[in-house]
Amino acid sequence: LWLDSTDQGLFRLKNSKDKNFIHYDLQNGLPSIHLSSLCADKAGNVVVVCQEGVAVFNLDADQFNWYQSNEGITSVDADLNTTSLAPDGSVWIGGKNEFIMMNTSLGKYRITPFLMLDGAKAMLEPFDISTYQNIQASKNHVSFSFNGIWFSNPSEVSFQYKLEGWNRDWVSTKDHSVNFANLDAGRYTFRLRCSRTGDFSRSKELNYQFAILNPLYLQWWFVLIVLGVLIILIWLFLRFRDRRMNILQKLEKEKIASQLETLKNQVNPHFLFNSFNTLANIIDEDKDKAVDYIERMTDFFRQILIHREKDLITLHEEMEIINDYVYLQKQRFNGALQTQISISESDAESHLIPPLVVQLLVENSIKHNALTSQKPLLIEIFFDGENFTVRNNLNPKLTREPSTGTGLQNISRRMEMLGLDEPEIIKNENYFIVKLKLPIKA
Repeated sequence: LWLDSTDQGLFRLKNSKDKNFIHYDLQNGLPSIHLSSLCADKAGNVVVVCQEGVAVFNLDADQFNWYQSNEGITSVDADLNTTSLAPDGSVWIGGKNEFIMMNTSLGKYRITPFLMLDGAKAMLEPFDISTYQNIQASKNHVSFSFNGIWFSNPSEVSFQYKLEGWNRDWVSTKDHSVNFANLDAGRYTFRLRCSRTGDFSRSKELNYQFAILNPLYLQWWFVLIVLGVLIILIWLFLRFRDRRMNILQKLEKEKIASQLETLKNQVNPHFLFNSFNTLANIIDEDKDKAVDYIERMTDFFRQILIHREKDLITLHEEMEIINDYVYLQKQRFNGALQTQISISESDAESHLIPPLVVQLLVENSIKHNALTSQKPLLIEIFFDGENFTVRNNLNPKLTREPSTGTGLQNISRRMEMLGLDEPEIIKNENYFIVKLKLPIKA
C-alpha cells in the first residue's frame, strides 16, 4: 500500500501485518516531498509525480530514480491524481498543458549507472584483472581505471572507492582513475561503487582482490638461504679466530724466546768478559778514555733495557744503540773493524724497526769473520732504494765457528710476527747482505 502527500513525501505499508508505515522523504532518496500523483506500472515500480519531475521507485533495488529535463521532461505541471496505466504498460501523466508518456514495457528502469572496471596497472605496466594477481614488491605502485555508463547525463556520475588494507574510509571522486603508491606487502581488495544522485547506500559494488608480495629479503626461502650462509660464515669466523689465536700464541711464545735470546746475547759472559778486558787495557793507557768507555757501555745496556719490550722503535733510536755497540767493539779490535753509516736524519726519524735487529746483524758479522788490521772488516749501513741494508765484506776465519742461524731466524720471526716482510739475505763471493723493508711511522 502506497500513500502520497502534498508536502510530507511518500508512505508505504509493505503488508497487512505491518503496523508502521515506511516514510520516504528527502533523507532517504525521494527527490521532492511535494507530490501530486501516484501510479504503479506492470513491473511493480511506483511512479511518483511532483512539480520538479518524475521519480520511479524500483522495488528490487529499493531506490528512487529521478527523471527531469535530461530525459526529455521539461516540466511537470500536473493536477492531483492525473496518472493512468495504459493497456500497453505505459504510464500517462496529465498536465495542464501537456501529456507525458513513460513507456515501461521496454523493461525495468535502470536507476544506477552501469559500473565497469576498465583496467589496472602496476608501475605503469597493465595486468590482467580477470584473475587474482600477485604483484612484485618492486611494482607496488598500483592504479585502477573505471567508468560509470549513464548516457543521459554522464557528468552526474560520481564514484566512491576504498582499498581494504589501505584506506579506512570510502573516498568520493568524479575522476575515472585512482592511484595507490608505495603499497606495503599484503592482501588488498579494491572496492568501487557509483551513483548519479550522490547516494551510495544502495549502490552495487565491484570488487577486485590482489596481493603485493614481500620483497626478496623477506621471502621465506631467501631468509633460509641467508640464515644458512650466516651460519657458515660464523663457523668459518670461529674457525679462523681459533686458528689465528693459536698462531698468535705461538708467535707470542717465539717473541718471548727471541727477546730472551737477544738479552742473553747482550749479556753473555763472552761479551762482558771482552768488554771488561778491553776496559782494563784502556785504564792502564788512558783514564779519561776509560771513563768514556764506561759511559758508552752503560748507555748501551740502558738502551737495551728501555727498548727490549717494544715491538717497534724509530731507526734513530736503533742507530743510537748501534753507535754505542760499534764504539765498544772498535775499542776492542782497534783498526780491524770499520763502519760506514749513511742514514739521513729524515730517514732515521720516519722509519720504524724492531729493536736490536741492526745490533744482531752487526754482531753476526763480527762473529763469523776474521778481523785484522791488514784485512779489516767493513760494515756498511745504508738505504738501497726502499730497502734498509746492512752489508759486510767476507773475511772467512781460518777456523770457522759452527753457525746455528739463530740470530737471523729470530729476526725473520719477529718481522713475520709484526706483519712485515721477511729479510732478504744475499751472499756472494765478496759480500754478505741483509735487506729489510721498514714501515713508515704514521
